[in-house]
Amino acid sequence: MRDLRPDDLAGLDQARLGATLERVVGVGNRFAGTPGEELCRELLLGGLAGLGLARVRAEEFRYLAYEPLAAACAVVGGEGGPALPAAGLQCTASAAAEGEAVYVGACREADLAAVEARGVDLAGKVVVAHASLAWLVAPQLAAKGVAALVNVSDAPDGLIGHFPASLYPPPLAPPWEGRILPFPGVSVEAEAGRRLISLMTAGRPLRLRVEHRARDVEKISANVVAEIPGEAEPGQRVVLGAHYDTQIEGPGAADNGSGLAALLELAHTLRGLRRRRTIELCAFGVEELGFFGSYHHVLRDPDANAATVGMINLDALGLPSPGRRLLVSDPSLGHLRRRRRDPGRLGAGGDGGRQPLRLV
Repeated sequence: MRDLRPDDLAGLDQARLGATLERVVGVGNRFAGTPGEELCRELLLGGLAGLGLARVRAEEFRYLAYEPLAAACAVVGGEGGPALPAAGLQCTASAAAEGEAVYVGACREADLAAVEARGVDLAGKVVVAHASLAWLVAPQLAAKGVAALVNVSDAPDGLIGHFPASLYPPPLAPPWEGRILPFPGVSVEAEAGRRLISLMTAGRPLRLRVEHRARDVEKISANVVAEIPGEAEPGQRVVLGAHYDTQIEGPGAADNGSGLAALLELAHTLRGLRRRRTIELCAFGVEELGFFGSYHHVLRDPDANAATVGMINLDALGLPSPGRRLLVSDPSLGHLRRRRRDPGRLGAGGDGGRQPLRLV
């Protein structure tokens, strides 16, 4: 018996995949702890069981949920006009703080070092930053004792990014040590952020008041798991995974309705093929808040991890942003590289769709 080849997946049904995506998006927002998340989980359990897959199950786990209440950012004394449009930074303290504003660029180590080299002590300051991935920089700000973080959103059209400031690895049990950073944080809308930075260059110190209010509540979610048994080496497994939760706004069509639809369509196709190894399909919960589901899944069965020979993570396959598509994998998967030539398919770009999948 040979391993699967790309041609074995000729049975993938694009129309069915699209219909599955529509059903997932039709659930609406699936942020962890919401009714939409629970409804999607039930949809997955029913769909996988309906395919006749083996060991369809929900693996429950505890996590720390985020429930936003309010967020605000304003110049003290009203010098900057009305409060800036703001959204809370998840995993920062539910509190209010005030202090002198200091701009630190992208908040990289070099940016912080440059500011500190000019004699600025960040302790007690309100740090203003353009950090697209706040969770990479917020923990080091906590170590410096900042009073608050104001992150300028890079979202277009007046939107505000609403993301976590603490991500991985997640604490897995109370007291959830290190999960909630000791300062309040907000993201502000891009144009308002630029006005704020202009005020900060006016020649005298600017004080900001930042408020973030939220409830951080222990809840229970679950991964949805199913198996397609192998024939020649059933004790070995290949994992196909996709998270089913979304960020706090929107229906998550690209991230990660696209990956979830692909996972279910692969289940349709692979169950009808002869398989060397067992294929485990995992729809992970609570990815956006810090990979809680996948982390729990890996830790719950060390023997299964030892028997895993590979994993394919289907995440945000349909992002509309431009760029080259990359296959990040072990070199032994090099024979699966394919050059896409159909400009009508996903991946088409200014080069007529001829975007190679590069093995990294």
